[in-house]
Amino acid sequence: MTSLSVTCEVPAFFYRNETAQAYVSLVYEGILLRRFDFQFYLPLELVSIYPRRGPYLGGTILFLQAVNLPLQSIQPSLSCRFSYDLEGSSYTLAATRLNDTFVSCLTPDISTEFTPGTDSYKDILVGLTELDGTYSLKQKLKFTYQNKETLVSITPVNSFIDQKPYITVTGTNFLNVASLCVKAVFQSNQHELIFN
Repeated sequence: MTSLSVTCEVPAFFYRNETAQAYVSLVYEGILLRRFDFQFYLPLELVSIYPRRGPYLGGTILFLQAVNLPLQSIQPSLSCRFSYDLEGSSYTLAATRLNDTFVSCLTPDISTEFTPGTDSYKDILVGLTELDGTYSLKQKLKFTYQNKETLVSITPVNSFIDQKPYITVTGTNFLNVASLCVKAVFQSNQHELIFN
């Protein structure tokens, strides 16, 4: 306590289970001088992230699902932080509030941190701003940056029409692809057959 301020600690049980409102009053000799409103909020919790992978050049639209996302009137601006530990070097980008539970942001370009020929992927942590502007280590989700997949060749390149050949597609970084679909279009004089 000083002539300019009084500091007191609020017990933790006030905010364990639900959002609560408290009043801070200044009373002198039994007379209420002034009352201030104070609001407790549940801690923000990130639940899911989609997609979980994207190219290292960035630009992927990322959707984050959160529980206890503060109302826009309470926290008008949000940002996503991409970092290997949420405390060291990081990329911070503006986030867009989609509704009460979803936020979106673009992934940053991390190509300068990729070693061509060596790195096929890099995991990075994604966090969302808390009310106080920090990024809690408790609310982080993993996003995987990957090298772009490429198609190189197919074998065999021909077959007799009455055979059922197995076609092998070769390329790079196939394991980085979340889902892979091979689509073949066979054309003859009168028909076009499509196989997935």
